[in-house]
Amino acid sequence: MTIFVDLTNTCVYICSDSQAAIRAIHKPRTTSKLVRECMVALDALAALHPVCVTWIPGHTGKQGNERADQLARQASGSTFIGPEPSLPISHTVVKTAIWDLACKQHHKCWQDLRTCRQTKEMIKDRSRRRESDLLRLP
Repeated sequence: MTIFVDLTNTCVYICSDSQAAIRAIHKPRTTSKLVRECMVALDALAALHPVCVTWIPGHTGKQGNERADQLARQASGSTFIGPEPSLPISHTVVKTAIWDLACKQHHKCWQDLRTCRQTKEMIKDRSRRRESDLLRLP
């Protein structure tokens, strides 16, 4: 015999010691795939139950939080499952690193250039403000 209990109006409390994670899921826009997946999952859960995401201080001996930390440490030591190669860093960090490298290479190329003597006298170094002003010109 199976007994079903209606839990439709039961509130689901999700406690996290990460204020950054809570702020991320409350933002109207996100560029993180993981944050977006969490938002979609929370929306699906909220369609069935009232959901409350709340912050709790970490490392204070709260039983559920200590268990979550233990599981997170265990998961971080496990082998990655998914397409290779995997990068444990965000898309934004990669994009910024590529941009910085391109700027350094451009600067070195400009300094090593043996021509454009007069232009080099006027333009000593790159300026983002000057770049944006020049790009806005008709």
